[in-house]
Order: sequence, then C-alpha cells, then structure tokens
Amino acid sequence: MGQAEQTFWNLTPALTEIYNRASDEKHRNQQKRDLALAWHIEGLRRCEKLPDLDKILSDIDRSAGQDDFEDVDDDTANELFANVLRGMLANKPEVKSVGS
Repeated sequence: MGQAEQTFWNLTPALTEIYNRASDEKHRNQQKRDLALAWHIEGLRRCEKLPDLDKILSDIDRSAGQDDFEDVDDDTANELFANVLRGMLANKPEVKSVGS
C-alpha cells in the first residue's frame, strides 16, 4: 500500500478501504498515463514532420490543473493522507464505554 507502518496500524477498516481505493486509482491513472505516452510516441514516430513543440506545450499548459494530484509521489501522498487522518482523529468525539 505504500504507507508507513505506524499509519497503517492506526487506521480503521473503513479508512484502510478508502486508502486502498485511492491507491488503486493512482495506479490506474499511472497506467493510463504510460499507455497514452506510448501511444503518442508511436504517433510521433510515424509523422513525417514533428508538430511544433511550443504548440504542444501550450496545449498542455491550457489543460493544467485537471489532474493536479496525479503526479504526487508516494511520500507526499502518504504525508497528505497522514495529515488528513491527524485532523480527523483530533476532532474525533470521545467514546465512552457502557456504564462509565
């Protein structure tokens, strides 16, 4: 899963499921990105004349912001996730046992 051992042992089953789904989605996005890259490389290889690089880069700049978290490395993602958990646990109401 790519998370720190201490973080793992502090997760509830529901939070573990959320973390696993997010991790799966991240890996699917990486596979899609890799496949798209291979497709574009092959398409460019077949071109007699390469398109203007400035045009391609400006197209990318215009679409920036759509997948801001796709390229977040595992350490950063784990730190962000840990911060969210800390915030959730800090605001967690105290649970009292029956009879106390």
